[in-house]
This record gives sequence, structure tokens and C-alpha cells, in this order.
Amino acid sequence: MRDTGRGARAEGDGAGSGLLGMAERARLHGGDVQTRAHAGGFDVVARIPLTIEKES
Repeated sequence: MRDTGRGARAEGDGAGSGLLGMAERARLHGGDVQTRAHAGGFDVVARIPLTIEKES
């Protein structure tokens, strides 16, 4: 996700789980979340492994 808005310094309203909650859920599925603030906004990259089950 790429946000071109207020960036990482924007105050939260306390109503959600935020970035920590996203990272926790990704880890539960063997993945990770990376964030990056930059001059144009803020990026969030979530990587979650995909397992494809074979039909029997």
C-alpha cells in the first residue's frame, strides 16, 4: 500500500490495531510487514507465503 498523505507522523485515533496489529497477523501466517516513510508519503509492504494444496 502506498499513502501519499500525512505519513507516519499522523496521530491515530486509537480505534484500530494499526501497524503492530498488521505485523502480528502477518507473522501468524509466516509473513512479515515492512514500513517506510519517504518524502512522498508512507509505504506498507506485507509479505505472506502462499501454499497451494494439491488435489488428491
